[in-house]
Amino acid sequence: VIVKLVPGRKLNDGQIQGIVNLVSGSVEGLHAGQVSIIDANGRVLSKSPQADMNSPLSPGLQQYQQSLEKRLENRAQSLLDRALGVGNSLVQITASLDFSQREHLEEAYDPNGSAVRSEQATTEKSGNSTNGGVPGVESNINESSGSQGFNSSNRSDETTNYEVSKTVSKIVESVGSIKTLSVAVLVADRQLPAGEANEATYEPRPAEELTSIEQMVRSALGISDERGDQIVVLSRPFENDFYDTTAPEATPGADIYSYLPMVKYGLLTIAALLLYFLLVRPLVKTLKGEGKMVEHYKTVEQLESELSGKPLQLEGPNAEAAKIREQVLNSENVSAQIIKTWLKEG
Repeated sequence: VIVKLVPGRKLNDGQIQGIVNLVSGSVEGLHAGQVSIIDANGRVLSKSPQADMNSPLSPGLQQYQQSLEKRLENRAQSLLDRALGVGNSLVQITASLDFSQREHLEEAYDPNGSAVRSEQATTEKSGNSTNGGVPGVESNINESSGSQGFNSSNRSDETTNYEVSKTVSKIVESVGSIKTLSVAVLVADRQLPAGEANEATYEPRPAEELTSIEQMVRSALGISDERGDQIVVLSRPFENDFYDTTAPEATPGADIYSYLPMVKYGLLTIAALLLYFLLVRPLVKTLKGEGKMVEHYKTVEQLESELSGKPLQLEGPNAEAAKIREQVLNSENVSAQIIKTWLKEG
């Protein structure tokens, strides 16, 4: 299934899965894993369950890798769109990531940074005296004393222990670091002025321009030759049948949701009018009619006059009302017809 997206728009995972389920459900015997969705640029949007099964990465790591590739592609694509125009370039990036976790423990010694840890000094002194003379009989008989001798010895020991300066470092490498990047950049051929036949002609872009584009993309993505990154920039003619940069035509009913607030207020207005004409207005008329009926209730004098058969002489505005009442009583059919007409008008 090829989808043509509006420039700058993209489908989320839920929308893509919805299209897959819709297509697989409309064809008998077609499984969702057999449906692939691509855009007009040939980029695969749907995920293959078999590929996920054979991949050693977990879904979370795969999503991280895809999001990183997409972020780098958007960075380079936005730069090329400003330089060459929208629809004149295409960037594809494949990132090789290192998800292994490593820890390093390093010990560094500094021989010049020694410090005295302990010192020990020991001093020993010893000495004794002895009598001396000429051995023999005379020396033993005579009371003369012999010469005296003195022996002594000194010993001193010093022990100094030094502590060599040592630095211990524990380095933990981040998971998901970039090992290599492979970047492919495809730019459209340069359009030449139209000739007499008014047909557009194209020619490949010069090598100097392709080199400048490569340097620009290298700087934007941080391409490193020491890391083993690769980048290829080619100039080719573009087929713009699927990729149209013009604004899409307005689809009838596409903006129907923008009119919902007005429709809501219109329905509320109609409901209020119906409530007024069907409930409030008849109720008001009924209440007014009851008021008139109360005003036309007969007094005791009027009832006595009717029983006696004598007309009651009234003066003022009530006199005419009494005449009308008397005519109504004398012509019941006409009065009934008038009342029916009033009811129909109400």
